[in-house]
Formats: sequence, structure tokens, C-alpha cells
Amino acid sequence: MEAPWRPSQRSRVQKKKTRPVEELQWPQQRCQAGRGSARVRGVDNELVAFRFKARKESQMEHTVREKELYEEQANTTHVLFIDLLRDHSVRSTEDDTHMNTKAKLTRCTDSFQTDMTQWISDMTPWFKHHAVWLGVHSPAVLTDIASNFIVHSDGIFH
Repeated sequence: MEAPWRPSQRSRVQKKKTRPVEELQWPQQRCQAGRGSARVRGVDNELVAFRFKARKESQMEHTVREKELYEEQANTTHVLFIDLLRDHSVRSTEDDTHMNTKAKLTRCTDSFQTDMTQWISDMTPWFKHHAVWLGVHSPAVLTDIASNFIVHSDGIFH
């Protein structure tokens, strides 16, 4: 039994079933049948075809250029030897630069190490003096706390 609060559902279903044939056609056919123009949704078919042809032609030109370049490289064997010589010179220059940089870094590290060793040897007397000064002028607080804890834990109070 149909619910009384849904009377519009039946009418919607009936409307769907009784659509005119023109609405069931593709949008392009409907547009051409209705208005007789070649434009569908604001896009011109001739413009789309022109762009497609232009893209295809540019791709073909690119393919032809790549093929010509490949054939030229394949037919000239002397280019390989010249490229090898140039690559070798570039590589040797890069290796020399790399070795010089590495030597400079090693030299820099060595000089830093020497400077640090010199600084430590210069500061050693000051460190000794400072340790003696701390022992004389400040009480050994940690030693006092430890000894007091040991004495009090044994129950000795003075």
C-alpha cells in the first residue's frame, strides 16, 4: 500500500518513463537537431580538429628531428673518439681539483690539530693552578656531605 505522504514519487517515476525522444539523444545530436549549429557546449569542432592536427604535426616533426639526429650520430664514428678525449681532459681537471681540495682540507685539519695541541699545552699550568686554588679556597663540599652521610648512617653524632 502506498504511503499517503509520498504522492509525488509516482508522478516522478511516470515523468521519467514518458520523456520525449529528443531528450534521450546525445547532447551533440540534440544540439544539432534543435538549433542546427556545430557548436557543442561552447567548443568548436573545427577548432578542436585544427588543434589536434597541429599537435600531431608537431609531434611528427619532433620525431623526424630525433631520427635525423640519431642517424647523424650513428653514421659519424669519429665523434666518439673526440668525445672520449674531451671527457678525459675534463675528468683529469676535475680529479686534480678534487685532490687539491682534499689536500687543503687535510692541511687545514692538521693545522687545527696542531693549534689545539699547542693551546692545551699552554693551558695545562693554568688548569693545575686553578685546581689547587679551588682546593684551597672552596671547601670540598661533596666530600663533607659524603662523610657526614656515612657517619650519620652509623648513628654517630658529634
